[in-house]
Amino acid sequence: MYETLLDGMELDEMCVSENIHVEHILMVDGRFRWWECGKPYLCRIIDMLLMGYVSQVLLDSR
Repeated sequence: MYETLLDGMELDEMCVSENIHVEHILMVDGRFRWWECGKPYLCRIIDMLLMGYVSQVLLDSR
């Protein structure tokens, strides 16, 4: 989770300093891990999406 945030911050910095835009897509799988145990982490994912540190989030709830 925190590595994704750090990557997003570094990509944002690169976009500003080098004018290079990179799509940052986060793929989340594992129903039990995320939907049963990890609801606070889902809030963090939404925060990163709203802050622009992640371009897209793909969720697999199987």
